[in-house]
This record gives sequence, C-alpha cells and structure tokens, in this order.
Amino acid sequence: MMNEHRDAAYAELKEKGIPDDVFEASIAFGKEVGDVIKAYSSKDNYHQSRSFPKFTVTGEIGTWEPTPPAYMEAIEPHWNKIRTFVLDSAAQFKPLAPPSFSSEPGSEFYNAAKEVYDAAVTADEDKKTLLYSGIAILIK
Repeated sequence: MMNEHRDAAYAELKEKGIPDDVFEASIAFGKEVGDVIKAYSSKDNYHQSRSFPKFTVTGEIGTWEPTPPAYMEAIEPHWNKIRTFVLDSAAQFKPLAPPSFSSEPGSEFYNAAKEVYDAAVTADEDKKTLLYSGIAILIK
C-alpha cells in the first residue's frame, strides 16, 4: 500500500510537469534527509527501552492503573529515557507538579478527581470514551 501511494504521488508530480532533473534531485534529497533521520534515531535509546521493565500495576492508593474501555497497559513508562528529537531533553519544559494525592473531601486532588468522575457519570457514550482514555487514580 505504501509503495502504491508513493507511486501515485510520483505520477501526480510528473503529470504536473515537474522536470526530470528536479524530480530526481528531490527524490535524492528526500532519501538523504531520511537517512540522516534514521541514523539519528538509531541512537535515541528507543530500541534499548523495549527491554526495560514493564510498568507494574500495584493497586496501591494513588497509583496509576489501566482504565476502560481498553484497559491497556502503560504504553511508554520509560519515555523520559528516550533522546528527544527537537528538545534538548524531556526536562526542557517541565509541567507544573500535580496536586498531592489525597482522598480527603475538599482537597485539591479530591476536587479534581471528583470533577472527572461527575463528568463521566453524566457523559454520553462519545464523551465517556474520551474521559476513560485518561489516567485513572485509585481512590479508596
């Protein structure tokens, strides 16, 4: 399918009258850029991260667990160990720290979690799919 898509795109460019020398130079330049990107990415630690330990769900209060509808496992628990492509590091733009976990009614964390819960309870099916794809925190 990818080859068919590529060939169709090439044919469309040829039909538009792109001169052969420009077309060939563009293909060569694209391959050169692709080769540089592949060489760069071969040293980004992604392949090594495939052998890192998987995230273990502990069931402890305040820890992440899979959520409906898919109940997927943690996708990239070691994402911060992969060299970035544009940023100098994963720490270049640090988000604000989340509120401390608390199941105490009225706490900042509790209020935020309750807001998500209330939205899920009143959501239609499309909104539930979006809400459930987020992070789940065990509140017991």
